[in-house]
Amino acid sequence: MRVNFLSKGSDALHILSERSIPSSEGAPKWSNKMLDLRNPHQQTTKIGFKKKCDFYQCGMLKYNGVADFHSYHELLHALLLESDPDVTRFVPQPFRLPWRQNGYVPDCYIARGSQRLIVEIKPEGKFPKERGEWVSRFCRPHGIDYLEITNEFLMAREVKARNWFWIVSYLRAWKDFDSTNQIKQLYEQLVDADAIELGSLIPYYKDKEQTLDLLALFRMAHRGQCELELNYSSLNPDTIVRLVNAS
Repeated sequence: MRVNFLSKGSDALHILSERSIPSSEGAPKWSNKMLDLRNPHQQTTKIGFKKKCDFYQCGMLKYNGVADFHSYHELLHALLLESDPDVTRFVPQPFRLPWRQNGYVPDCYIARGSQRLIVEIKPEGKFPKERGEWVSRFCRPHGIDYLEITNEFLMAREVKARNWFWIVSYLRAWKDFDSTNQIKQLYEQLVDADAIELGSLIPYYKDKEQTLDLLALFRMAHRGQCELELNYSSLNPDTIVRLVNAS
């Protein structure tokens, strides 16, 4: 199974295999006739739980609305989804599955091409094995795979995620502005260059100056038309920019 923002083979990613799932033991008897797993909606977070957990709210682009996150790691995960052009949509706290008496709300639902995923995010070694096996078995007939991602895996990508927090905020703030001409100009500059520094691509870039050129660049990055090297340092004039799949 391929997920762009996750390193292939990482032991921080656990994809439960068919062999690990019991055939019937532990399955709840609830009816799921009214549960539409293909049409998820963010579940309301109760006030008491907001106070109990490490709660964050943030406007996103691939989720239509204000997203609720029950931990800083869930927020980082969503920002990494924003950076993956193959992800078209995600929904935090997407539905309540009929697990035991109180049910279970996964941390995130992801649409990535034809692939559908639900994700649980926890510290390494803290994933409930029995529940994970049941969720995987329950969702498979609906064409949905179950993934477990560790907090430690996400913290290792914190710099990239925080950079994308700024990019997403910028794109949301300037969403009504047209940057068609600027995108064309940037493409023409990038098409003949293997890599170029942001300060050379946009010479008057200074202290994240709000310009249509930056808006165009961020839109290209969000669409997967160009790449910004954001893994190890904050966005700055030395940030390397590359065109993706130039033809």
